[in-house]
Amino acid sequence: IQVVNALWFSSLVCSIASASISILVKQWLRQYTTGMAGVSPEIARLRQFRYDNLRKWKVAEIMMLLPILLQGSLVLFLSGLVVFLFQVDYTFAKAATTLISALLLFILVTAVLPTFQPDCPYQSLQAWGIFVVIQALKKPARSFARSLTKYATRVATSHADGTLQRLRNRMAKRVARQLTRFADKPNSYSWKARERILIEDKDAI
Repeated sequence: IQVVNALWFSSLVCSIASASISILVKQWLRQYTTGMAGVSPEIARLRQFRYDNLRKWKVAEIMMLLPILLQGSLVLFLSGLVVFLFQVDYTFAKAATTLISALLLFILVTAVLPTFQPDCPYQSLQAWGIFVVIQALKKPARSFARSLTKYATRVATSHADGTLQRLRNRMAKRVARQLTRFADKPNSYSWKARERILIEDKDAI
């Protein structure tokens, strides 16, 4: 019972926090648009001043927390529901667990797919968070790949006398090509930057 209460109360806090923050953000954005009618130079400077302040104080990042809080609230609530149902009725709990697992799996898959499938349109804020983390991990991986490429290139260009050595050199060349292809790809930390790179690569073909 304590676990159920902890999960459900945590879910309640996340949902209330999301609603409260969304009200605050709506008020901030309403203030941003106040007195912005017109196209005079003064209005343009005011609009730019407020826009710069929105960026300075991370309003966009705060807005990004809202769907994450709601998704977290859903996961916590459903987790508490599963624990509660197993305490009440085991058979019914198994059926509910299957449906809840399918829902959570769908949420997880749609959040992960855009990172590995560039043409996938499921570009949510949760997916963007996973995308940024994976891109950050790729940076040291590409550095390591460049080191391996240098070693594989040395092996591929070394003198080969026997059949096994020639086979080793061919395999090293193939590995070097694959590693070079991965290591030379630029890191992109936004959907727009990645789409620009993909479009440029497509046009270059």
